[in-house]
Amino acid sequence: MGAFKLAINMPGAISAGAYTAGVLDFLIEAIDVWEAAKAGGEAVPAHSVSIEAFTGASAGGMCSAIAAVQLKELFPHITAAAAEGVTTGNRLYDSWVQGVNILRLLEARDLAASAQLVSALDCTVLDEIAAEALKPPTSDGGRAYVSSTLTLMLTLTNLRGTYYPLYSSDSKSAEQYACYFGDRIRFQYGEATTGADGALVEPLPAAGGGSWPLLGQAALATGAFPVALAPRVLTREANEYTSAAWSAAGSMTSIPPDFNGLIVPGSTLTTLNVDGGTTDNDPFALAHDLLANLEPKTAGGVNPRQADTADRAVLSIAPFPTTETFSNSYSGPTPLFGVIPRVIGALIAQSRFQGESLDLLMTQDGFSRFVIAPKDDQNPTATALESSTLGAFGGFFAKGFRDHDYQLGRRNCQRFLNTYLAFRSDNPIIAAGLEHLSAAQITAASVPPPIAGEPLPEGVCWIPLVPLCGSARAEVQYPQLYVMPYADLVAIGDAVRSRVKAVVNALIGLGGNGVRTWFLKTVVSVALLAVNGKKIAGWLAPALGKQVGPAS
Repeated sequence: MGAFKLAINMPGAISAGAYTAGVLDFLIEAIDVWEAAKAGGEAVPAHSVSIEAFTGASAGGMCSAIAAVQLKELFPHITAAAAEGVTTGNRLYDSWVQGVNILRLLEARDLAASAQLVSALDCTVLDEIAAEALKPPTSDGGRAYVSSTLTLMLTLTNLRGTYYPLYSSDSKSAEQYACYFGDRIRFQYGEATTGADGALVEPLPAAGGGSWPLLGQAALATGAFPVALAPRVLTREANEYTSAAWSAAGSMTSIPPDFNGLIVPGSTLTTLNVDGGTTDNDPFALAHDLLANLEPKTAGGVNPRQADTADRAVLSIAPFPTTETFSNSYSGPTPLFGVIPRVIGALIAQSRFQGESLDLLMTQDGFSRFVIAPKDDQNPTATALESSTLGAFGGFFAKGFRDHDYQLGRRNCQRFLNTYLAFRSDNPIIAAGLEHLSAAQITAASVPPPIAGEPLPEGVCWIPLVPLCGSARAEVQYPQLYVMPYADLVAIGDAVRSRVKAVVNALIGLGGNGVRTWFLKTVVSVALLAVNGKKIAGWLAPALGKQVGPAS
C-alpha cells in the first residue's frame, strides 16, 4: 500500500508568517519522531505519509520556500523564545522571529546604496535574511517521507503581464486580448526540468546549483507587499508561459501567449513582480490540482473525500481566515474617506477566502482538505495572534509578538494532529500500518472521533494520520501574551519619523539639487520637528491596545 500524500498550502500572512513557521516546525518534528518510533519497533501505527508539495503566497510563499530548504537538513525545534540576535540553526525561526523587525525595515540603507526610491520601507534586511535562509542545504536530511520530487509553487503578481489572444483573427485590437497578471513559479527537487505531470519546473538539485539562487529571489518576489516592499525582477524561461503545461495540473488547453514576436520558445523574459497575494492569496487550487494528478490519478480530478477512502489531502495553514462577524448596524452611504479603507479591507478579506470550498470544508465527509487556523484556547474570545494588529504588520513591532505566535502555531498544530487529522482504521492506507498491532494496541493508538456522526462499524476506530510520539507527545505550553514596553514604541516612532524624512527627501531629490530642492527639504525638516517619536507612539498605541504597556 502506498503512502498518504500531503500538499501543504500556505496563504498570505504578512507578519503572521511567524505563526505559519511555528506550525511547520511542529509538523516536521512530529513526523520525524514518529518515523523514529517506527524504525525503533515501537507499537505505533506504521502507515506512511509523503509530503508532495508546498504552495504559498506572500508570507506563506516565503515560509514554503524556507521549508523546502529546511527539510533537507536536521535542525533544532524551538520550544521557547531564544535570546535576541541568537542564531538557532532553525531557518524558519531565525528568519521569522529573530530576523525581521520594524526597526530594521525603517533604516535607510537602501537610499544610501541607490539613487532610486523603490519602496516605502528599507528592504535591505530582507535581502540579508533571504541570503541566509534560502542558501542551498548543506546535507540531505534523510527524510524518507519527503518526496524525492517535492514540488514548490509560489504565486506572483507579474506587473509586466501575460497577454493572451481572444480570437484567432489576424487583425489585432485592444478588445481582442486579455492580460493576465496572476503568475506562479514552480520548483522541484532533483535535476529534471519537467515534472511528472509534464509541467515545466525550476530544478533544485541535491548538490546545489540549478535554480537554488532563483528560489531566493522568487521568495522575495511573492512577499513583495505593494508599495511597502520593493518589487522584484525575475528572469523566466519563455517556455514556462508558452507550454500547455504552464498550469499546475498540466491540463489546460494550449493557448500560447502573444509576446508580440519579441520572445520565442527557448528564450528568456524579464518580469517585474510584487506580492503574489495581490492576485492569488490562497493557492489552494494549485495544491489540489497537483495532488489530483499524481499517480494514481483521481477520477475527474476530484480527490477522494471520505475518511475510509481518502489517500491524499491538502493541509492549509491559514493565519487569517477572519475574526469579524456580521454587523447589525448599517448607516447607509459612506463618505469617500470612509469607503477607501472598507474597500481595501474587503479586497484583502476576499483574497483569503475560497468560497467554492466552503461546502467541502463544512461537510463531515471533507477528508481531502484541512485547515489549521489560530486559536487561543486560554482566551477563546480574544484575538489569537499578536501579529494581527496594524493590518497584520503588528508582528514586526516586537520579537515578543512573533515568539508568541510561533509557539501558538506549534501548540495549534499539536492539537490539530491529535484531534482533527484522523482517518478511519479501515482506510486501506491506515489499515496496512495496523497489521502488526494487537487490538489493544490499536485502541491505545486511536483518538476520539474528529466529527460528530453515525457510529463506526464494530472494530473500526479513528487513527491519527501523524500519531504523536516522543517529544511531540509532551504538551506544547501555552505562550503567554507579550506586552511591549511603551519606550520601545517611542523608539519605533522615532524610526518612523526618520524614515519618513528620508523617503520624502529622496522624492524631492528626484527633481535635482537646485535651490527649490534645498528649500523643500528644509520645509520638510521643519515640519517634522513637530512630529516626534512620542507623538507617533501616541497614534500607534490605540491600535495595539493591551499589547503595549502604559506611557511613563
